[in-house]
Amino acid sequence: MITTEYKIDPGSLKQTVKKPDQLKQMRAKLAQGSNIEFKEFRHQSLRKRNYRAYWVGALSAFSCLVLMNTASISQRAIEFSRPLLHRGPITLSVPTSGMDINQQALYWTYALYDFDKLVEVYHVSTQSMVNTNLARTNLRNLLQKVDPSTFTTISKYGAVEGLRL
Repeated sequence: MITTEYKIDPGSLKQTVKKPDQLKQMRAKLAQGSNIEFKEFRHQSLRKRNYRAYWVGALSAFSCLVLMNTASISQRAIEFSRPLLHRGPITLSVPTSGMDINQQALYWTYALYDFDKLVEVYHVSTQSMVNTNLARTNLRNLLQKVDPSTFTTISKYGAVEGLRL
């Protein structure tokens, strides 16, 4: 079917003839145009959805990373403080057997009654703890064997009153 259209120009008269093939092509372009617009709209909405999903994923990954670092740091802090929490006091060491009996008796006397003198003379750590029961028992056993001059030094601290048998 052939259609004829007339356009009137002020100067001339033109006749435009459109063939059925051209009409089909135009209708196809119009149909594609609406399809293209729909595809473009769908593509934009998918792009927005993908953009949101990207940021949700990025924020969740970042929060997981922060939580893992926090857990790691707190775990390291617990492991670091564990030896400090469970460490017992430094106990006073027993004098060597190479010391004579008088020196051992003075060692235990200073441990019980004059800790500063013990640190000064025997170079013991200032953070060490004295087991008083052990010190009294050792001093009681050694008092019977010490010289009179050492016994006099020990008696100045008042240690002999309850210990001498």
